[in-house]
Amino acid sequence: DCCNHTCVVMPDVLTVLDRFREHVGGPVSISCAFRCITHNRDIGSEDTSQHPKGTAADIHCPAGWITNSLFVWLCNQPEVGAVGTYSWGCHFDIRPRVDMKVKVFDRRG
Repeated sequence: DCCNHTCVVMPDVLTVLDRFREHVGGPVSISCAFRCITHNRDIGSEDTSQHPKGTAADIHCPAGWITNSLFVWLCNQPEVGAVGTYSWGCHFDIRPRVDMKVKVFDRRG
């Protein structure tokens, strides 16, 4: 639960996370998937965030990986519609692609 709201994570998000776990051959550190709108606002995120919809996840880079490698892997997953890079890893979500392109953003700096 998040702030007493039932957590709902869409199946395609779980599919990508499980595929990544298999790819790296071990556990994956997920800092966030579902966030209720109250929590989302409390941390300064926009109401348009994919997290309250259960369509996003934030993954920390596993040992031996760099953010750019995780970014490229995520962009090549057919379910993924957006990928953002951060100092700790990547955000991805399953919003629809526009013109078959993944929306990308860099928040490392």
